Amino acid sequence: MSQSSGRTQDFLLGMERSMSNCSDVSAILSQKTYDSLIPEQIKKLQPLDFSSDIGEAIDDSNATDVMLSTDIVPGSYNFRLGFESDVDVNVDLITKKTPCTFSFYLQRLYLKISHLCLVKILLSTFPVESFIRIVAVFKCVSYRTMPVVQCPYHQNQQPSHRKPYISSDDPQAIYHHNKESGRHSICFGLEKPNQEISFKLNCLNSCPGGINRRNLQLIFTLERGNKIFGRQVIDVKVSACPGRDRAKEESNARSKSKHKGKISNHNNSKSSQDSTPYSITFHVKNKKNYTMLQQLKQTIAEAERNFNQTQLNEVTSSESLQDFVDC
Repeated sequence: MSQSSGRTQDFLLGMERSMSNCSDVSAILSQKTYDSLIPEQIKKLQPLDFSSDIGEAIDDSNATDVMLSTDIVPGSYNFRLGFESDVDVNVDLITKKTPCTFSFYLQRLYLKISHLCLVKILLSTFPVESFIRIVAVFKCVSYRTMPVVQCPYHQNQQPSHRKPYISSDDPQAIYHHNKESGRHSICFGLEKPNQEISFKLNCLNSCPGGINRRNLQLIFTLERGNKIFGRQVIDVKVSACPGRDRAKEESNARSKSKHKGKISNHNNSKSSQDSTPYSITFHVKNKKNYTMLQQLKQTIAEAERNFNQTQLNEVTSSESLQDFVDC
């Protein structure tokens, strides 16, 4: 057996080991269709051996577990993502009809439903027999354990050609389904450091019964065998007008940032003025006037305490509301 053939077989064995808990292929592809992809991979997949040394793994857990990490870790191979649709310098180039665009400012991908999105896998080098996995998760921790699935409408729209939430036109892409977590993922074998892969997202963020307007993230992991060597995470929104949504959300985020800065400066200035102590001395002729001034002093002190408590409650309420919106 040749050395290259041995490497491709090791790659496939590594994929099987890493999928020990999720070996069943998604129902989207029949077993016959899945088996037909394997010989094609053996023929075409010839990873370049840039280094015989294997870098340090960042995680030994399954990349499709119930609870997934969303920490960004480039790892020893400096794993990064590059989007062909990047238009950040001249925002005027973005229109309502823009089908796919990535916001550097928000670190968020905007695209139309079932639009083919191209992403470049940037690596300084990479381990042989490695692959890239993409899995979708809910951004809010309260929903993080739930798998992302299509809504009933898009599931039943074309039953004979049903697709998972993440799919690809690449015939070498492999679909996996973890029965324990319910998560679907898609994997691409690596052949070179700056390889380009493509994928589609087949449901809208606003679809009831599915994502239901909850914020989403895509987790990209660089894997070999049962170990993860790098992780990148981006926010994602699938809508009818990606260009419009990006322009609107960037504008709102920038305005909010400026508003927070003004409030912070105002509060700092105000607190520095209000913290200045003052001393006032009154001379009264009888006990009745003295008692009246004492009551006035207590009333002012109570009003100041109530005002401070109200401000604290408003800040707490605002933070709770923001946490709810982020979910």
